Amino acid sequence: MKNNISTFNYMIENRKVIIETVNENVSIPKAWDQLKEKLSEAEKVVKFNIFKGCVKTLKIVNDIMNEKDKLLKTNEMLRSRFKSGQAKFARPKNQVLYQSKLMGGEFN
Repeated sequence: MKNNISTFNYMIENRKVIIETVNENVSIPKAWDQLKEKLSEAEKVVKFNIFKGCVKTLKIVNDIMNEKDKLLKTNEMLRSRFKSGQAKFARPKNQVLYQSKLMGGEFN
């Protein structure tokens, strides 16, 4: 483990284990004790008071990162479908009507 790694970066890198451990336990102190067993270097990098203060923020960051991962996977899936010809993207009906009206087209 690098000596110059920041506490929060360490927590971000190990966020899945930390969040899982916190969710499994009733209290933060119990989660901390269990986490020290799961991540042996945790106590060297993170102090308990810092851990306790960062858990809420880490949960928010975890949710954001999970959402980003889902969006990236969806984006990749859509790109591969589009390239293979399985999916075709069409304009919404409202947009086509609006563009037609702008170009002088008439419709009811």
